[in-house]
Order: sequence, then structure tokens, then C-alpha cells
Amino acid sequence: PGRESGASCTGCGWTEESVDYSKLEAIEIVNGTDVGSPISGIPFWENLLNQGHRIIGIGGSDDHGAGTGSDKPGIPTTMVFAHNLSESGLIKGVRAGNVYIKTKGSLSPDIEFYASTKNQKWEMGEVIPYEKIHEEMELNIEYNGGKEFAIELIQNGKQIPITEAQKTVSKNKRTISIPISIAKKGWIRFNLSDESGISVISNPIFFQ
Repeated sequence: PGRESGASCTGCGWTEESVDYSKLEAIEIVNGTDVGSPISGIPFWENLLNQGHRIIGIGGSDDHGAGTGSDKPGIPTTMVFAHNLSESGLIKGVRAGNVYIKTKGSLSPDIEFYASTKNQKWEMGEVIPYEKIHEEMELNIEYNGGKEFAIELIQNGKQIPITEAQKTVSKNKRTISIPISIAKKGWIRFNLSDESGISVISNPIFFQ
């Protein structure tokens, strides 16, 4: 969406204005290695989320050189929680929204992301009823590997500070529990980043 469309790259940009985004279920927000660049689809996606659309973000490789260029198959990798490894199972998983993007493929960690109260739990893509957000709630972020990543917590398109968090570190996993207070409807998600940029992009948990 951030790329211009013209003689130099016909059809590369998104110029259609008469789209009914309420019918859209998923959108490619990372194409190849463009994450964090001016042509990244993340701002476009977050703007649609702020308009109230529940659209799941996915990533796609953009390999035109048989794996010889910077854009290689699996960069990025879209991870989908599916109950079975079938086409219909994967599509159902994307629609459910328990999906995240590993921008560096196998070099990025695997994650889990969920919100919880004393008696209930919501995964990525799920909707927390507005009356529930007044209960004591926390966000839980888990990722594997020994390396520590910076967490960028994003609510309704804006990064919010993490003022209090409980961290648990084991040999192969880090768990971060963050108490949250939600004052209005919307969504919340996170990025994992290191010195080279964004490594993992989560999908949102929604508050409606």
C-alpha cells in the first residue's frame, strides 16, 4: 500500500478506493524484506484496524531470483495455529486470527500471546467483550530461545509504555506478564525487535 504505482512498477501500489473493507478477512502487511520501510503495509493495516475492521495481518515472500536475492522463500514466514495441516484448516486458522509473522523466517523466535483474567483467556484474534476489560487483566507474551528481544506494545496504532512487567526466564523460553488497564474499545498487539529491526509481528487481541 505504501508503494507508488506507475510506469516504474505497474500495479505495485494499492490505488483502488472503492473497497468494502468490512468483507476483508486478511491482508499482507509484510512483503519480503519491506518490514519497517516506507512501503511497509503495517500503517495501512493499523489504520483499517482503527476504523473497526477485524483484519488479520499476514506476510508473504517476494522471491524473483530463485532464492539468490535478499527476498528469499520463507522471508517472512506466517505462522498459523491450525487444528490440522489441510488447506481448509489453515484458512480457518487465519480467519480465527491466532497468527503471527516471523520477519526473518527461522531466525525469528516462536511466540504465544494472550490476555487473561482470573478465570478466562483470550488468544490473538479473539475479541474480549467490553464489560470484561474492567476486570483485573494481564497480557502474556512468551517467546523461545536464549536471546532477549525488546517488546513494543502497540494499542490502537500507538506504542504504549510498559511500566510494570513480571519476567520469567528459563533455558529455552521467556515469559513476560504485563498488567493492563483498557479505557476504550480497540485492539492491542506487539512487536519483538532487536538491533536489526522488527523480528516478530503479532496479530491483535480485540476489545469490543
